Amino acid sequence: DRIGLFPDMALYLNGIENPVFNNEVMICLRGDKERIVTKNNELLIATSLQAKGCNIVYGSTLAGGAHNGDIFLKNRELAMMTKLKEFSKPRLIITDRLHGMILSTLAGTPCIVFDNLSKKVSGVYDLWLKDIDSIMFCNNMDNIEEKINNALALKHFRYTSSYLNDKKQNFTDFIKKVIGD
Repeated sequence: DRIGLFPDMALYLNGIENPVFNNEVMICLRGDKERIVTKNNELLIATSLQAKGCNIVYGSTLAGGAHNGDIFLKNRELAMMTKLKEFSKPRLIITDRLHGMILSTLAGTPCIVFDNLSKKVSGVYDLWLKDIDSIMFCNNMDNIEEKINNALALKHFRYTSSYLNDKKQNFTDFIKKVIGD
């Protein structure tokens, strides 16, 4: 009776606004056994984007720097803002990483999302993000060209968590029940 289903905590934040973006497309795909998008399909995506005049950059959801990417309490806000700004610069992000999708959402950057082996990306998308027009889930490569064209036509937006207000209150009530007032 202590189990609850709630959005990722980051989705309760309001996003950043960056009306200036470049002509880059960030590809942020897994390199491990959870990856579903093949290297061949990644190459097809990159080739299609380059034919449309886009510059390809490769991104990561991991924090860089000293200590193997560990983020200490004193600099976590700076690390988060740095990563959000990184995700706000491209015109489009293509990812199969859960936090790639979440960072794209918070950054207001249009995003094409593929699932991964664990299905956690589609799970979060279906539950919490499917109504955000600039986050486009792609089930297969059959319609990737259409998704790319649609995504490139979109502008950046300012994400607000207001649509989660009812869930935020449910989460607060749940925590109070578990740990008390």
